[in-house]
Amino acid sequence: KSMTYNPVLYVDQLSHTRKQDSPLSSGAVNLTVSFSPITIGKLRIWMQFEEAIANLKDLGFGEDDIDEIKGIFTDTNMYFLTLTFFVTVFHLLFDVLAFKNDISFWKNRKNTAGLSTRVIIWRCFSQIIIFLYLCEHKTSYIVLGPAGVGMFIELWKVCKSLKVSFSGGKMQFGEKTEEEKATEKIDSEAMWYLQWVMYPLVIGGAVYSLLYVSHRSWYSLGDKQSRQRGVLLWFPLHDPSTLP
Repeated sequence: KSMTYNPVLYVDQLSHTRKQDSPLSSGAVNLTVSFSPITIGKLRIWMQFEEAIANLKDLGFGEDDIDEIKGIFTDTNMYFLTLTFFVTVFHLLFDVLAFKNDISFWKNRKNTAGLSTRVIIWRCFSQIIIFLYLCEHKTSYIVLGPAGVGMFIELWKVCKSLKVSFSGGKMQFGEKTEEEKATEKIDSEAMWYLQWVMYPLVIGGAVYSLLYVSHRSWYSLGDKQSRQRGVLLWFPLHDPSTLP
């Protein structure tokens, strides 16, 4: 007995977003239906994508978040999307390797001789400001995750450099060695000369932004100014963080 099978009818919901919807009028409506054959492999991939999106809804993702994820697959060229995927993977890989090397260096270090404690504290402050800025603008978790990990690593490095310890519920700071005191003296002298150049730029930029740039709130103003000043001070402070 011969058997016949009807073709699989797959309704493409992946390419549909809410911005494509339009209100219906009371009159006649023109409805256009288009169809085309696809391979079994593409059908399986599309069905897996839809199942993954349905799982995201169960995790608490809103409709706007779902539409953005759909737009990644429907509004972007497949070759460009593949290139973006590999670039993102390599970026995350390099972030992990950088974190690993940073942790290995500081884990085995017993003192901060030759390292600028002020620069370490300022880098920690800058990393916190950058993380808050990314949170305010609701950045992707792919970017927000490494930024958060980097912030906690910088906090840990500050605690290591200041030799912070807790005893009896109180925070204590360890004693500095003679080499660390010599480094601190050189660092203090360098920062004294640097402040005469950097402070006027910081204050002038903040006043100009307050008078001529619009901001959504005082928090946005403070966050933006802190981020810009952090980037401004990052470059002159980054290179001399290791003193001779």
